[in-house]
Amino acid sequence: MKEIDSLGRSSSELRDYLSQLARTITDQASSVVAVSAQMKALSSALTDKIDAQNDLAAMCATEVNEMSASIRDVAQTTQEASDSASRATETVKAGQHAMAAAIQGMNDLQDSIGHSNAVIAQLQKDSQDIEKVLAVIQGVAEQTNLLALNAAIEAARAGEMGRGFAVVADEVRQLAQRTSSSTDEIRGIIDKVMRGANATVELISRQGDISRAAAEKNQLSGHQLREGETAVATIYQMSTVIASATEQQSTVADSVNQHIQKISSLSDESRRAAEEGERCSEQLVAISGQLQQLVDKLSL
Repeated sequence: MKEIDSLGRSSSELRDYLSQLARTITDQASSVVAVSAQMKALSSALTDKIDAQNDLAAMCATEVNEMSASIRDVAQTTQEASDSASRATETVKAGQHAMAAAIQGMNDLQDSIGHSNAVIAQLQKDSQDIEKVLAVIQGVAEQTNLLALNAAIEAARAGEMGRGFAVVADEVRQLAQRTSSSTDEIRGIIDKVMRGANATVELISRQGDISRAAAEKNQLSGHQLREGETAVATIYQMSTVIASATEQQSTVADSVNQHIQKISSLSDESRRAAEEGERCSEQLVAISGQLQQLVDKLSL
């Protein structure tokens, strides 16, 4: 009887223990279910936020890529402008060299015109001196002609005795006439030379005026070319600065794009972790359900 009583008490104690254990397991299972539900809700919300974050990251990446493309276009355009400015600088320098050569040529022409004027002035002076000599020769010829005429008259009066002298006087008179005629021809030639010299002086004077005007225009053009060179140099410097700035912006944009890609990669990993947490929550709920079933069996 004692064994039966002892067995009864043990059975009663076992039932009490199992009942208490069942209640404890039930409470813990309920807590696990509640926590699992909260974890699932949080995981789902986290997944949604990560999806939204991925969308924003994708939008940022697209905008950064577009900005990078725009920066590259600006950099290319700036480089082209810099190249054009560099070529323009070389062209301006070549123009300046050509202009300097033209100005030097004009100056040389002015010097040549001055020398030609001096030569023509000396020619005019020499022609005037020759004219004076011709005037003297003309006077001597006329005097000689007059003397020869008087000698011929005297020879005629002398008759046969003056015949030989008459012949000489006639030859002297003819020589004086030829001298006078040659003097007239020389004077005519000198007149032509003087007219040509005067015309040359006028032509050279006009050429001098034209060359001086051209030299002034060339100097003005040279000044404008120097101003253009300064402007082109400024453009080139600005293009260089802009190109450097756009290159830095491109570097920054590439760095931002890399960071966005890293963020997107981390977001993907976070999303996978959230999905894994959601699956774990579902498994906990399932395990809690199985525990509840076991508890129900124990209660029976």
